[in-house]
Amino acid sequence: MTSPVSRTFPELLLELVSRTPNAPAVVTHTGSTNYMTLAQRAAPVASYLQSAGVQPGDRVGLLCDNRLEWVDIFFGISAVGATVVPFSTWSTAAELDFLVDDSRVCLVFTLDQLGDRTFADDFIGFADGPAHPTLKRVVIIDSERSEHDGCVHSYADRIENAPAARLPSGVAQPDDVLAVLYTSGSSNRPKAVPLLHRDAIENGFNIGERQGLRASDRVLIAIPLFWSYGAVNALPATMTHGAAMVLQDRFEPGGALELIESKRCTSLYTLP
Repeated sequence: MTSPVSRTFPELLLELVSRTPNAPAVVTHTGSTNYMTLAQRAAPVASYLQSAGVQPGDRVGLLCDNRLEWVDIFFGISAVGATVVPFSTWSTAAELDFLVDDSRVCLVFTLDQLGDRTFADDFIGFADGPAHPTLKRVVIIDSERSEHDGCVHSYADRIENAPAARLPSGVAQPDDVLAVLYTSGSSNRPKAVPLLHRDAIENGFNIGERQGLRASDRVLIAIPLFWSYGAVNALPATMTHGAAMVLQDRFEPGGALELIESKRCTSLYTLP
């Protein structure tokens, strides 16, 4: 397959919109989103970030499980030239404290709660306290919480219900840092690993070529997008071939089989 012309992720998305706007991009258990709609969903994320004063090169945190909003936010952040810093949903409060300090994110998109962890409370505490001066705003996904103190915003109010917008083009550059991913920290503190737009696209395309991916394929991604295996292997491998990502929020064998059968998945990214 011919490599995409684009060498940044927002340009890759716009390239796919111009080429195959109605092709499925992201499939979940609730339905399918095509490439045109994905760009339309990412655009208000970018507009919100620009209105919040996020500049190219700034770092923006993202704590979310595998769902459509993760992809929307990923492309919205990259479209304004900022860097995505994915946080693990397995993080403890102490681990997030370190990650926010080390990454120096200026804004965080976070789930309110997942399982028995209330992540929003952690981030609000960080934003309200003096220990993390760079963190100015927390945007809560999938929550009925009220906004307060100017630093806590609702994803539904600010983005999902925002006026239509256009995804910015030409802001991110091929040698800009797309994402900063953190190592597991099994023997010491996690270490930040910066990954460039150009490199992630080239690597993803080569992975997809070795898998024999085609635009008609649907790729089940059951590993977390916040891991490098998800964010800079599975996602770019799929998108550089114009295929569709089928997201499972957490790996569960029965659910995976149901997705494979019902969504006609032809390739699989799961736990290595």
